[in-house]
Amino acid sequence: MRRFGPAEEFLTLVMVAASLSAAWGQTAKPKMAAITNVASYGNGPISPGEMVVIFGSGMGPSSAVGLQLDQQGRVANTLSQVQVLFDGNPAPLIYVSATQISAMVPYGVAGKSSTQIQVVYQGSTSDSFQKPIAPSAPGIFTADSSGIGQAAMTNADGSYNTTANPAAPGSYGTFYLTGEGQ
Repeated sequence: MRRFGPAEEFLTLVMVAASLSAAWGQTAKPKMAAITNVASYGNGPISPGEMVVIFGSGMGPSSAVGLQLDQQGRVANTLSQVQVLFDGNPAPLIYVSATQISAMVPYGVAGKSSTQIQVVYQGSTSDSFQKPIAPSAPGIFTADSSGIGQAAMTNADGSYNTTANPAAPGSYGTFYLTGEGQ
């Protein structure tokens, strides 16, 4: 073995430093813990067009990033280097963060019995998370965002419906839901 002296030591240090910085620069794989209906937090099957919330870790930036439109004026399917894939197809994203993502289930899952979901963040892809598909899986948005209790509802005049401000007799109210399917 031939020795090169200080040049060899320098080269060795550069190679070690380069391999350490490559290891430090790698992004951890995103992890999904649960996928639920964003309105009710129901953990059952999901439906085409449903707004879901994904709970996990390492799935996106530390601060939440909200909905943006793409060049065609549609809800973007990439936010801050985050994508959510349903059977490999990117979904529209409502918001993304390290521990929560809200996405719209693509209508392309209609007619399937289940779907494989993955989160991609900074080029690193999570393990697949399988969810059953139902024709509909409705969840009603609630007044306190807990998924239980009074519906988030407005009266015909646009005011918020409460026990202190009920709808007038004979008028209508509007409530909000997701998961109605096709």
